[in-house]
Amino acid sequence: MTAKRMTAAPYLLAYLALLVLAGVSLVFARAIHWGRWDLVINLTVAVVQGAIVMWFFMHLSEAGFQVRLGLGVSVSLLLTLLLLAVADVATRHVQPPAPHPGPSFGFYQR
Repeated sequence: MTAKRMTAAPYLLAYLALLVLAGVSLVFARAIHWGRWDLVINLTVAVVQGAIVMWFFMHLSEAGFQVRLGLGVSVSLLLTLLLLAVADVATRHVQPPAPHPGPSFGFYQR
């Protein structure tokens, strides 16, 4: 079995990509306001950052099939739970608030 020669270049590129994505997230959080798109962009940046960390620094690129399958199953279950929670909130019927009772003149009236 031959050992792979590890270089620092992929780690440096991954680190620089993480710094750039952190800067993009900071700019969209502080300077640019696009309403609802701020949340979408920042969550997308967070997912990409997590994928970079898992792929390079947790050595997912060198992992076997079972590790990747386990990660895929856990991510799909997490997405299913999130989808069900969102569907629950979106389809919940909210009752209107009860009317405020008027002043009571029965017991404490003088």
